[in-house]
Amino acid sequence: SYDDTLRKYHNWAIQKVFTTCIKQGLLPNGRDLLKSMPSCRNAPEGASTADLAGILKPFLEGLRSNLVTIISFYHAEGLDTVSTL
Repeated sequence: SYDDTLRKYHNWAIQKVFTTCIKQGLLPNGRDLLKSMPSCRNAPEGASTADLAGILKPFLEGLRSNLVTIISFYHAEGLDTVSTL
């Protein structure tokens, strides 16, 4: 849920926007969000959240590899501290 994951990273105003959007149904639930991703658009109508997550697994593995490379570069160049922002 938002409270358990992202809330601590948002200021008061953004917290209120997210809370309002969630309560008003303006943000998709997890399954609908997965279903809207290009890799999952052709998934069977009855596909479960786990099935949709499985479809995205190759993409996420590639993304992870790219992030590891970028983070390693930042670390090697001393660009991984707040003072370098």
